[in-house]
Amino acid sequence: MGDYMSVEHEVKQAKKFQWFLFAIIVPLIFAIILTFIISSVAGVDVWQKVQDVGSKIPFIASDSDDEQEETELGHYEAAIKDREADIDDLQTQLKKKDDQIQELEEQIQEYESQINELNDHQIYQEESVKKLTNSFKEMEPEKAADIIVEMESNHAVQVLAQLPDDTRGSILSAMEAEDAASFTNELFNQ
Repeated sequence: MGDYMSVEHEVKQAKKFQWFLFAIIVPLIFAIILTFIISSVAGVDVWQKVQDVGSKIPFIASDSDDEQEETELGHYEAAIKDREADIDDLQTQLKKKDDQIQELEEQIQEYESQINELNDHQIYQEESVKKLTNSFKEMEPEKAADIIVEMESNHAVQVLAQLPDDTRGSILSAMEAEDAASFTNELFNQ
């Protein structure tokens, strides 16, 4: 009799399972399939809605959160690469500016060297003019006039400008009138 009771008990449990399966599960699956079909025909993106609902369920949402974190991480990595590219561009620009500064400093040194050479040349010329002036002070006015007329005009004017007034007057009076007038005009223009 014990076997009969256990078989009867198993049959009752199987009937409960069948009733549960046919009364609840099958109609529920049918309703879900019918809802998917109607929603698809109506133009609703069913899979998107399922994903939205799934993202709100805690243990299902973790996959979506992981994907979102990976997406954010990808954005951050892209932003870092962009910043690194910007830094590289700025370093290149900085290098170009440093090169330009170096080139300008070299030009400044070159110009300073040229200025020093010109200053040295000017000092040399001034000393030469002083020496010539002293020589012309000692000469007779007629000889000094003959030499000055043959000199380069700007050098002759520099020498005449350095001479004392009375010596300059004597030399100019020893020249022909045309030459004396020319030198006098140049002395005024100086």
